[in-house]
Amino acid sequence: MVIDREKLLYNGVLTRLKENYAPLRCIRVALDRATDQFMIARTEMVTIDGNLWNVFFNPYKTPSHIIAERLTKQLNLKAIVIVEHNIDHIFAVIYHKMSL
Repeated sequence: MVIDREKLLYNGVLTRLKENYAPLRCIRVALDRATDQFMIARTEMVTIDGNLWNVFFNPYKTPSHIIAERLTKQLNLKAIVIVEHNIDHIFAVIYHKMSL
């Protein structure tokens, strides 16, 4: 349950809350050298900061292990991490949507 100012904002399981307000997941990879950006199948967006790539995808359409496998085959990686949104991020998205 999520209650704010005595008002019920959400009542349900955490996975549904994530689906509704933070549906994308991120796999962060550190490359051993700079590489030009290219399309990675079944991803929503890629951001690049030097040798650090953030690959965003919808886990309900494509499981994270499929995206990770594609990344390891296409890139020379130093590190790979699956980034999960914390509850603070999800609440920030909820409040942002409420203010629109």
